[in-house]
Amino acid sequence: ESFPMQMPAGVEELVRRAELLKQEGNELHINKEYEAAVAKYVSAKAGLKTIIAWPKAASLTRSCSLNEASCQMQLANWKEVEDTCTSVLATDRHNLKALYRRGLAYKRLAENIKTEGSIACEAQDINSSTAGVEEDSGESRAKSLLELAYKDMGAAGALDESDDIVKESLSNLKDAMEAVGLDWANIPLDFPPLRMPTAAGGGMGLP
Repeated sequence: ESFPMQMPAGVEELVRRAELLKQEGNELHINKEYEAAVAKYVSAKAGLKTIIAWPKAASLTRSCSLNEASCQMQLANWKEVEDTCTSVLATDRHNLKALYRRGLAYKRLAENIKTEGSIACEAQDINSSTAGVEEDSGESRAKSLLELAYKDMGAAGALDESDDIVKESLSNLKDAMEAVGLDWANIPLDFPPLRMPTAAGGGMGLP
């Protein structure tokens, strides 16, 4: 669908309000007030829902989502990171930041399952007939999450091979996968890598 060069006054006003909220969120993010920053980004996105078809509104929504995910990472809210990045990737499949952050979220969720499983097993009677079954189930889910993590983080690494943050995280992920017997080299990426110049990657800072 094509749009006129000039946005209607009502659309411009909604975008302006959202940009102000995003700016406030960025300032809170910089000051490490992450929960307050998330609220600003969520409010900014809510104000754009009725005009999301406009390219500027869609771009601003995507930017707020990426910054929201960055805050949720700092709060260790990994399911929220996954969900927010998934919403970005639904319309921008090659978004480096969303791929990296969702990949990291999958890895952290896998680690949480492993930790919770160890605690649960310690709490159970060593002779319990269900202990081994529960441990196997948790281990299987953790491995599946690690595979998902590799698909996303591997794609991010293919998009920008010069990003040191992605390279280090991908190396750590491969070590974690090998430690549980997963062969990362045989796991295909979700899409054919679209290589881009380093400058287009945007780094891992706030958009």
